[in-house]
Amino acid sequence: METLSRLAVYLDFSLPSTLMGVPGRTMGVMFTPLTVKYAYYDTERIGVDLIMKTCFSPNRVIGLSSDLQQVAGSSARIQDALSTVLQYAEDVLSGKVSADNTVGRFLMSLVNQVPKIIPDDFETMLNSNINDLLMVTYLANLTQSQIALNEKLVNL
Repeated sequence: METLSRLAVYLDFSLPSTLMGVPGRTMGVMFTPLTVKYAYYDTERIGVDLIMKTCFSPNRVIGLSSDLQQVAGSSARIQDALSTVLQYAEDVLSGKVSADNTVGRFLMSLVNQVPKIIPDDFETMLNSNINDLLMVTYLANLTQSQIALNEKLVNL
């Protein structure tokens, strides 16, 4: 899995009043760097992450990842975050790190946000969704076969 690092963007600004050089000869311009703050919505994060991945690509080109790759990447990030939380909890319990009430409250609110589903209901929902997916796949393949058959009949 690739780890994302900083997205380096440099913004320079030049004003006509900051011209420098020898009068009547070649003039230069002094650029003043500006600070940049990245602001994007959660829905735009995919695009920003994709742009950041091009920094590590040798030819600066990267393709879109499949849904399965995105799920695998998200699962790996969740697993890393959970292992970090678990390590913190173990360190607090062993006394290596002092407990922080803010972190404890945040973790408690996070746990309370997880929906509580009865395992049988979850299995029913999962099987229903899988059956729906299989039906859509079957219908798509059936339609594709019908189109191919129609093309063969028309070309006779």
